[in-house]
Amino acid sequence: MIDNQCTMEFTFIELFNYFGATLGVLLSVIVIFRNRGKRKIKISLFIVLIISSAIVFLGTLGFSGKIRYFPHLLRIDSPVHFLLGPVLYFYVLSSLKVDLKFRWLHLLHLVPFILNTIYFSPLFFSDAHYKLNYYDHYYSTGSIVIKQLYLLKTLSVFAYWFAELIILLRYYREQRGEPTYNKSLAICLSLFLAIQFISFSALLFDHVTALRSFSDPYMFAISIVSVLLSTTAVALLFFPQLLYGITYQNSEEHKKYIHSSLSNEQKNELLSDLQRYMENGSEPFLNLKLFIRDVAIRLDTNSQRLSQVVNEKLGMNFNDYINSLRIGKAIDLLHTLDLEKYTIDVIAEKSGFNSKSAFYAAFKKHTGSTPKAYIKRLQKV
Repeated sequence: MIDNQCTMEFTFIELFNYFGATLGVLLSVIVIFRNRGKRKIKISLFIVLIISSAIVFLGTLGFSGKIRYFPHLLRIDSPVHFLLGPVLYFYVLSSLKVDLKFRWLHLLHLVPFILNTIYFSPLFFSDAHYKLNYYDHYYSTGSIVIKQLYLLKTLSVFAYWFAELIILLRYYREQRGEPTYNKSLAICLSLFLAIQFISFSALLFDHVTALRSFSDPYMFAISIVSVLLSTTAVALLFFPQLLYGITYQNSEEHKKYIHSSLSNEQKNELLSDLQRYMENGSEPFLNLKLFIRDVAIRLDTNSQRLSQVVNEKLGMNFNDYINSLRIGKAIDLLHTLDLEKYTIDVIAEKSGFNSKSAFYAAFKKHTGSTPKAYIKRLQKV
């Protein structure tokens, strides 16, 4: 059932939004089928692009009135809005956390989406005539936006934005100056968060002015998401390293040290100093806040020279070297402690790890086995 007054003419905003949604879908296909890049990051960014494109496309049909040609799509975008914050958050999280693993607890992020779907389920199962009457009722007030839901969605994306900010600030604090620090990625993600903040602040401003700043709050909100989507798509075209996360490095890393003045004798001496320092009774590698710059100062050198020695002489970066020492400590504890009294969490903490997931990842990397499998082998001996 279609209103005869509804035409297929397009405004500039509609065309801009449809173009942004199409670009988002095309880019999502390129991202997911791209050979290079970290799998978790590609999947999370793919979902970001698909969710954003769906919101923009369905939302534009709604505020333009062309949803009347497809009444079965009415309000389908509403629950999807509650997915925008979580998918943006998980993209940033997967980019900055190497050992990120999916947990069933993460499904709690879907609760607002599920509740909103249940709320609109009577409408979703209604016939086309009822949906068109519903649409006309809401649009007779000037917009199909529901103020309470609009506010909840705005608060949701802001809450997830703060979560993203915390993750990024923690990365700056803990990794800056370390060999694994990726400056270009940190800058890109900072800009990504800045664009989100500007976009979501505009939504919040609309609420502060009681939704009177713009003629149609719904059109404004959808256009804001469209701008965010288009900006993300363009940024990805110019900065493909957004697919790699913190492990993205120059494949010719040895070029970093091409101008180094360290002789082989000096490298061996510095390595000996490092090993003596790590093997002393205080066990400095157990310090959770141990950074390469602190060790370099202690050894009367600088971070770049120390990083070069560890890379060239031990074939690993500084973080892996520290983790190898911590795993050695963990293995000693597994052989000496009563494993019926001490949990793996306690072993991880006593070995210098600040999380169970980081301990599992490092243990697997350096031993080829999980802690549980290693314990089972011990118990059989």
